[in-house]
Amino acid sequence: MLRSRNLDDQTFDEIMEYAIGRLPWLCPAWTDYNAHDPGITILELIAWYKEMQQYHMNVVTEELEKKFLKLLGIKLEPARPAACLVHPAWEEADSYPTLARLENQESICFELLEPAQKGAAVEVVYLLGTDGAKDMTSIMGQPGISIWPFLERQGGGTLRIGLSGTEQRMRLWFEVDDKRPVDRNPFEKGQAAPRTLQWRCCGTEDPLAVEDETFGLSHSGFITFTFPASFGESDGDCGLPSRRYLAVEQLEGGCEEDVRLCNVSAGWFRAAQQETWAGYRWFKIDPGKNQLLLADAVSQEGGVYWFVREAEGLRFVEAEQQRTEQGLEVTLEVDGCIQDGGDNLLVVSQDALRFHRLFFPTTGLPNMTLALDLGGRKVLPERLALICDTRCRDGEVRPQLWHYAEDLSSCGPRDLVFTYDPDEEQLVFGDGAHGAIPPRSQQGVLVASMVLSYCGGGNVPGNCGLYFNNGDPAENRAAIGGQESQSLDEAAVAFLRSMEGTHKCVSEADYERAAKATPGLRVAQAKAIAGFDPDEPAGRSRLPVVTVVVLPWSAKARPMPDTRFLQTVQAQLERFRPICTSIKVAAPKYVPVGVSVQVRGRAPGLSDAIRTQVEAYLETGTKERAIGDPVVKDDLMAELMALDGVMQVERLELRALSPDCYEDPRGDLRLKRNAIAYLRALDVQTR
Repeated sequence: MLRSRNLDDQTFDEIMEYAIGRLPWLCPAWTDYNAHDPGITILELIAWYKEMQQYHMNVVTEELEKKFLKLLGIKLEPARPAACLVHPAWEEADSYPTLARLENQESICFELLEPAQKGAAVEVVYLLGTDGAKDMTSIMGQPGISIWPFLERQGGGTLRIGLSGTEQRMRLWFEVDDKRPVDRNPFEKGQAAPRTLQWRCCGTEDPLAVEDETFGLSHSGFITFTFPASFGESDGDCGLPSRRYLAVEQLEGGCEEDVRLCNVSAGWFRAAQQETWAGYRWFKIDPGKNQLLLADAVSQEGGVYWFVREAEGLRFVEAEQQRTEQGLEVTLEVDGCIQDGGDNLLVVSQDALRFHRLFFPTTGLPNMTLALDLGGRKVLPERLALICDTRCRDGEVRPQLWHYAEDLSSCGPRDLVFTYDPDEEQLVFGDGAHGAIPPRSQQGVLVASMVLSYCGGGNVPGNCGLYFNNGDPAENRAAIGGQESQSLDEAAVAFLRSMEGTHKCVSEADYERAAKATPGLRVAQAKAIAGFDPDEPAGRSRLPVVTVVVLPWSAKARPMPDTRFLQTVQAQLERFRPICTSIKVAAPKYVPVGVSVQVRGRAPGLSDAIRTQVEAYLETGTKERAIGDPVVKDDLMAELMALDGVMQVERLELRALSPDCYEDPRGDLRLKRNAIAYLRALDVQTR
């Protein structure tokens, strides 16, 4: 264990006493040690400076803590804006561009992250089951109500979604009730869905393209459909009123939970709690006349600057601009821009209220700072960018694009970077050794990109009263995900917690933890057994093998993992296993047991209550009971004694109904380590 060393271990008086004590040895001719002596004055100055150095060397500053954490591979999580979905009312406008703003009475601003266009809607939803077609339109969307679209015992089978309009491409929002006793791990990009669904257009055999963000309706999200040209009105292949119908059925349900669908709707668009004061984009243009269309709201309503890229930097150019319904149409006639196959036109768009105001003068001095007035909002540093006058290698001053850097100490003298101080709300430039210095200029800095947010304060509830600038209201779902930047203490705690685990599986607990964290699955229970091989007759292996028995969460009785589930867990564990160790992922083995009980007590339905209590005791996965745990007679007796109406358990016997378990001398049932006991026979006697 490293011990921290105290470097500030001398006071001013102690330093002076030591220095004066050395004078007779260093300079015997010096005999006057009084305060009026000039030499003593110099010694006092040096002692004061030494005391100050000791203090600073002994202090661990925030910057030093950040560097220590960086050496440990820990990077502070940046602030994030909240995100939500909005549904425009379409009273005054039929479309809204990207970055169109919505605001509520508390002046919390949201911006669209994508263009919003009025389109087709979901008119009806029918559930086709054994009892025929049922209209679920009035039920869908009501709080706390969901349907089982693919569960036959709940009246489900297939789903018919009636659509309006004639669009060939449509995006629908599917709200899924995915709350279960065991949470589903987040999916990885490109991972296969846990179930197989088949989508088709009624009235045509032509296939449609499906972009599913819900992973087979495992959670709420968008599904985008590209319909074939032959998709038109029909009766839904089952005698429904004529309209365009989209059908979905479940081909393979998987081994986990059944889908519970709450709502299907169209017209929802992504938005974030942010306010864009400036943003930039790159384009590729050719010499001569060029035409561009800028469709975002900041460009249409604010102002735009144009810079072409040359060999040594950027050059400001003029452009003809005309606002149309489609956006800002721009015509540029440029020559001399570099043509190397890459983007060569930089377009900077600024908010209408800040256009021509996001300029700052530069002093040309090291460590220059520029103060920002943010009005209580927070800058998202990773989205900061500036265009600064820069002295190029040929000695000329030209505009250049400067980027945000988290720490200037690792930057070189020619790096065009700056950093941001959130406490002082200041942009901070380098000193010439760590980061370049902009030369002196009256308008030397132009903000090219700046996005503000309330971060954690933007997590507002649903329907918080959002309105577009034209007065159109918009329905919104609850905004989530907004958070403040991570503090040093939080990062240190996160590092210490990460040290509790390991990136490689060493112990059985490591294998179990890694199996339960398999992406995209609900793993109710995992049991790692070292040296056990289910493929061997005796169950033992002389080779280094670890068998992990996994149990999926499901409302069905005695759930079993399917092949897809086992393969996904196998792929997860292969990433963490040590070399020369073989991994096998297996399903649990269910073992039947019998229980005979005699109780004294009277209550209506006591026998049924005893059966429910015994089955609850044997349930594995959602409670403390694990795979391979024995059936303990005393524990089960205590569970039965807790029932209302049971005065005394006079007799309790456990019976092994399979050769895979046995009764020990105490009357408990012992199971194999990969087995789970379930109740087959119950004999209840009451008096």
